[in-house]
Amino acid sequence: MTRIVDDDAAVRSVVTDALLEDGYQVDVACNGRPALAAFRKHRPDALVLDLEMPIMDGPTLMRTLRERTRWVRVPVIVVSGSGGEAVEAPRLGARACLYKPFELSELLHSVEQVAPPN
Repeated sequence: MTRIVDDDAAVRSVVTDALLEDGYQVDVACNGRPALAAFRKHRPDALVLDLEMPIMDGPTLMRTLRERTRWVRVPVIVVSGSGGEAVEAPRLGARACLYKPFELSELLHSVEQVAPPN
């Protein structure tokens, strides 16, 4: 299962549709707080994560995940509209960083590299 965390409903919808069409199971969250709560119930195979979000942003969620042994290996693909914050993503352990607007084929390729569809 791939978890998509983005405060933009349109991005969540487009990415969800593309991943479902490619054979993935998907769940979504609008920011890091509900995503973290979902981690407690089910560890995803991959995380597609926006950086700039209200309530709990992407870097905070990544740092929190990296502090927990059971979640440290979840591969994260960052999608960001801001180059400034995206610089921090590799340092926090992101496997890939795509800049909005991104090509869906590029995102699908990145997800397939870290978590092939079931």
